[in-house]
Amino acid sequence: MRRKGGRERSGGFTLVELVVSLVIMGTMLLGVGAVIPRMLHETTRSGVDFLSLSAVEDRIAMIQMDPRYTRLDSIYAGVDATLPNLPGFERRTEIDRTVEEQLDGRTLDFTEVSVIVVGDAPARVVGRTVIVGAP
Repeated sequence: MRRKGGRERSGGFTLVELVVSLVIMGTMLLGVGAVIPRMLHETTRSGVDFLSLSAVEDRIAMIQMDPRYTRLDSIYAGVDATLPNLPGFERRTEIDRTVEEQLDGRTLDFTEVSVIVVGDAPARVVGRTVIVGAP
């Protein structure tokens, strides 16, 4: 193919096209490079949050299945600082039992169970509260 001026054009790129494409690719790589560390941080954080929530749910399930209802506070209340797969975290369990006589002579008996897992940073708290009725 002939261009104006009598020179023949080859099928390659011009120097300007090459420089522009390198600038565009460099900008894209810098953008991806800035996103990857943040994505890795969030992935790690969500994994830790999942393990924390599992520790909370495990404790609540254990309390709900325990037949020793009247002694739940003496068995489970307190702080557990040795959580598998969660170094630097602790699980706190609070148990508050309520027994009230009703006007009709029945007894209202329930226990409020709060379990939280606290991490090394104050913002890292996962928890849940449930009510367990007397059997």
